[in-house]
Amino acid sequence: MGQLPKIWTYIFILLITVGFSEAIGIGMFTTEINFEQNLNQNFEAFINNNVGAPIVVELTAQGGLSEYVTFSETNLNIPPGGRMFFSFNLKLPESIPPGKNKIRIGAKDITPATKGGISTKTEIFKPFYVIGPYDGKYVSASLSVPEVFVGTKAPFDLSIEHQGADPINTLAGSVIVRKKSSKGSILATLPITPFTNIQPREKRKTQVIWDFTEQSVGDYFASATISVDGKNQDVSGSSFRIGDLLLKLINYNDTFTKNGITRMEITVRSLWNEPIEGVYAELTVEDLFLKSSEAIINPGVDGSLSLFLDSDALELGKHTGTLTIYYAGKTLKEDILIKIVAVQSSPERMSTQTLLVIVILLLVGINLLLALFYFRRQEKNTKKKK
Repeated sequence: MGQLPKIWTYIFILLITVGFSEAIGIGMFTTEINFEQNLNQNFEAFINNNVGAPIVVELTAQGGLSEYVTFSETNLNIPPGGRMFFSFNLKLPESIPPGKNKIRIGAKDITPATKGGISTKTEIFKPFYVIGPYDGKYVSASLSVPEVFVGTKAPFDLSIEHQGADPINTLAGSVIVRKKSSKGSILATLPITPFTNIQPREKRKTQVIWDFTEQSVGDYFASATISVDGKNQDVSGSSFRIGDLLLKLINYNDTFTKNGITRMEITVRSLWNEPIEGVYAELTVEDLFLKSSEAIINPGVDGSLSLFLDSDALELGKHTGTLTIYYAGKTLKEDILIKIVAVQSSPERMSTQTLLVIVILLLVGINLLLALFYFRRQEKNTKKKK
């Protein structure tokens, strides 16, 4: 009979695997620093206990520079639902590899198992980066491309960070605008105001303005080329669009259950630079005519219009219709196909209480079978001895 308690262990494992979420969370106040020779600095962090029982966690560090990390304490005892702060010390050598060196600061749940129970182990990590300088002159650059509208100008934001070890005397360059894509014809070459005397780890920003009065609504592409003390470097860009007083139909739900009044959500996007008021939708499907309430669609974002369809008024199957969006004296019309489907009966989800009852009944049955097997074996052994 000494083997029977193991069944409880298996059941508990099943329940814990299904029912438990992350027991711990980790937060950090600093996640990235620039390298300094022989740096010796403390950083603050904290651990959250997300369960209703006390836990013990072990602090740990992983990664290429983890050997330079020491913790204020190895283990933390955290009360139920509580938070505990800790610090870790980073003592760096004279040099490290260039670029982003990642250290994984982590915590592992090492709470002892209660008597007769089991312990679930959770381990979680957060990245901490040490930026090592490159030899010579190395610039990390990015170009921010906005969504713009007819009648305005396009501001391109260029950000640079000097990640090299030597000062840069002059950084110059230009933003290049092309038609449609990175392979399209060049429409404009816009000079960047030169930067001078850029020190290691220094960050700079500038803005280049494109006046596209002569251009029409459509898709464009912008990138940049910079020269770092005479050495050229490309800066990746992205596509952008010059918009107009225009709404674009993004999406709508086309399948409805034959179950009375159902919501139809229509998503539209404004390509205009001001809010568009009084936008509404009309839908005609056979003898049905539906109209949404009016909405305001803000610039450059998705907006929603709602129609309420009586699905019982339509037969099962596919139906053609016309969806029309009205806005600012304009219309956006599209022929659509909607589907009416039957109500699908689905089995009710088993409640936790019902699941627990079934598990207990299974447990009782297994215990009875094991007990019967045990007693029969004992009875056979007794007969053999006689």
